[in-house]
Amino acid sequence: MPKPRAFFGLISLCLICSSVLVAADTSTQTKTWTFEKQQFAIDTPAGWENIPSDNSIVVLRLKPDITPVPGQFSDVFVITVTPLGDAADQATLEQYASGAMKGNGKGKADVKVSDAQDCTIAGEPAKKYTVEKKLNGLDTTATYVIAHRAHNLYVFLYMTSPARVDEGQKNLDTVLKSVKWQ
Repeated sequence: MPKPRAFFGLISLCLICSSVLVAADTSTQTKTWTFEKQQFAIDTPAGWENIPSDNSIVVLRLKPDITPVPGQFSDVFVITVTPLGDAADQATLEQYASGAMKGNGKGKADVKVSDAQDCTIAGEPAKKYTVEKKLNGLDTTATYVIAHRAHNLYVFLYMTSPARVDEGQKNLDTVLKSVKWQ
């Protein structure tokens, strides 16, 4: 039979270990965002902060829970949904994406598309563009993933500093894998 002191020591160790496991698990918690009108839902890390926007096509703008690096662009994730109405079927995804990317530059010469590729979002065809630009005087890498579904044009955008591109891409990919069309 174990001595009482050893038994209580074992119980204390178990409690400490279980609290460490619970603390480690909080990093994988997510928040589900459901947009009934725009017909989709996504999951994001629970620590991402919602930043309100008064732009009518912005359905969600979040600041990831990442320690900012002084002098570098701070990460942001944005989803826009543009209703296309009855004209939705009059253009291809390629044409919509191309138009969206031309509008992105707003006529400025400092926007450069460094990569373009086909991809999917929850089984729907999409276009992915990586863009390098200056924003508020800081070098920024932005990844746009554009999908045309039903009567809407969806743009999922993740902006980060060039030094954090890999981490930013990983964050965007994680969120895009969670998209559920309704």
